[in-house]
Amino acid sequence: MYAQYTVRLTERDDVAARLKDVGIPIGAHYPNCLHEQPAFAPVGYKIGNFSVSEAASREMLSLPMHPCLSREDQERVIDALRTAVKTVA
Repeated sequence: MYAQYTVRLTERDDVAARLKDVGIPIGAHYPNCLHEQPAFAPVGYKIGNFSVSEAASREMLSLPMHPCLSREDQERVIDALRTAVKTVA
């Protein structure tokens, strides 16, 4: 089953903006860790308690992925990602 194709980018927001500018639909699934959700506030964890998870949640970007994605569309996503990463680097 296809769900997400997720990459980790330290400049996620800049890359995401460039991908959106060229019409590539992206997603930032799970932008916050569980301990950052209001429902978990009573547990008592604070920002910084899970630094690796926190960094990952802010660096993950999901690219288009589904069984009907044509080879041409795949190449378009790849090319756009390469260009965006080079531009912000």
